[in-house]
Amino acid sequence: MIRVSGGKALELLKSIFTSSSKNPEFESHRVYHGWIRDNGGKTIDEVMAVYMRGPNSYTGEDVVEVSCHGGLAVTREILGLAVERGARLAERGEFSRRAFLNGKMDLLKAEAILDLVSARTGRGVNLAASQLAGSLSSSIGRLRSELIGLLAEVEASVDFPDDVEPPAIRTRVESVRDEVEKLIATEGAGRLLREGVRMAIVGKPNVGKSSLLNALLGEKRAIVTDEPGTTRDTIEEVINIRGVPFVVVDTAGIRHPRDRAEEFGVGKARAEIAGANMVLLVLDASTGLGDEDKVILEELSGANVVLALNKIDLGAAISLNGYGNSCPQFKVSALLGTGIGELRDGIYDLVVKGQEIESAGGSPINLRHRECLLRARDALDKALAGCDGKCYSDLVAVDLKGAIVALGEVSGEEVSEEVISSIFDRFCVGK
Repeated sequence: MIRVSGGKALELLKSIFTSSSKNPEFESHRVYHGWIRDNGGKTIDEVMAVYMRGPNSYTGEDVVEVSCHGGLAVTREILGLAVERGARLAERGEFSRRAFLNGKMDLLKAEAILDLVSARTGRGVNLAASQLAGSLSSSIGRLRSELIGLLAEVEASVDFPDDVEPPAIRTRVESVRDEVEKLIATEGAGRLLREGVRMAIVGKPNVGKSSLLNALLGEKRAIVTDEPGTTRDTIEEVINIRGVPFVVVDTAGIRHPRDRAEEFGVGKARAEIAGANMVLLVLDASTGLGDEDKVILEELSGANVVLALNKIDLGAAISLNGYGNSCPQFKVSALLGTGIGELRDGIYDLVVKGQEIESAGGSPINLRHRECLLRARDALDKALAGCDGKCYSDLVAVDLKGAIVALGEVSGEEVSEEVISSIFDRFCVGK
């Protein structure tokens, strides 16, 4: 689908599109069948086209969309024609940016579109859809309106002290501050659902790391052989565990490398360990704890480690002898699938650590929202301190204004061009 937005969008469409309809005039929001033809009248493709008159469009401007047949060559031909007739290629996120600048959506909804496109699990989709529907926008708007109303009353009492009673500031500020605090607390849940958890699967060669990855995925993604050292590079896949995306990285077996390729793989494995949120260390439960296992356990000291005692179908002879006893342990058989469900549940519980993901609200916040809300909370704390210190109302009003501005930065009502650019530059070209 090719989208064009701007005041000359319909004029451009008419110059390249021949409708099969008897009525050549385009009505807004009606789909037309026809053909795209070049300057010489040669047919390039049979398409469906729609014209949406602004402001009743995604961007708030006149928009046309052409649905053509798939294929890089066809798309390039039509894009080339559009550019010849005066269009230019869109920048990253430009359609959504225009929608924001034209008041069709606030910054929260724009970010929700980005979250929706990049969501890796159903819960991530639900999170983005809720924010796109306005759940977080509504909460922020309500808190901001409450403070604006309170500020108006405070300023009126300052300007007309004989006619206007000072409002009950403390109770109302405390109420808003409590709600801001609750929103701040949802950032951890939002980060889990949006970004996921990076987990490295490590261990010495031939303990079943690749088999365990396949078992967690439920498909044969990694090559598995009886020969130690098969994995020479990292393999990365996303696993959905109760709606939280886990970016799982299967690494090369850690031991003294026997050639340059294995040395490269072991180096990448150690780099993955350094960058992972958690490490799944695989041990062979059918044998004793070897020297290589002990070296790896010592290297992982201080890391967030989960032990998978694999190959229990061959017996469970392993004894940790004081090594890694404090780490959560799960007995599994990657070959037979035994204990894989318990391992997945255990990993999830360890990562969530009591965070109220289910009751985190319709739209847990992201890091940008958190920074703005922290500033709002600090301003509200100063306003409360001013009330306790019997400060003049006009000084309390300054802190209320600070909180209002910070909340406005969340929704985009008070935001710099730099912040806007940093958000929309993360979009793909077609959004």
